[in-house]
Amino acid sequence: MTLAGKLKSIRKQAGMSQEQLAEKLNVSGRTVSRWETGSNMPDIGMLVEMADFFDVSIPEIVSGERKSENMNQETKETAAAMAKYSKNEVKNEKQIKPADKKRQTKTTEREKYPCRWFKL
Repeated sequence: MTLAGKLKSIRKQAGMSQEQLAEKLNVSGRTVSRWETGSNMPDIGMLVEMADFFDVSIPEIVSGERKSENMNQETKETAAAMAKYSKNEVKNEKQIKPADKKRQTKTTEREKYPCRWFKL
C-alpha cells in the first residue's frame, strides 16, 4: 500500500473526514486531499504529528506495515529532532539578508590569487 493509500485508510478507520483531519493538523482540506491522492507528500514534521494523533508508528504510515502496537520512542525522537532541525534551517536561511549572501559568495582578489600577494 502506498503512503497516500495508507493515510486515507488510517483517516477512515478513525472515522474522520478530510476536513476534520485538516482542522486537527492545522492544514487545509486541500492539503489532506493532495496527500491522499499522492500528488503531494507531508513533511517529516507532519508525519510525526499524524503518528501521534493516530497513535501509529511513522514506519506504519510510510510503508503500511504495522511494526508494533506502540511507536518506537527512539524513532519518534529522531523524527521530531529532524523536523525541528529542518524548521531551524529554514528560519536561519530567511534571516540572512541579501547583502550578506553577496558577501558570503564574493571572493576577493587576494583569495583568488594568493601568490600575487605573497612577499619574498
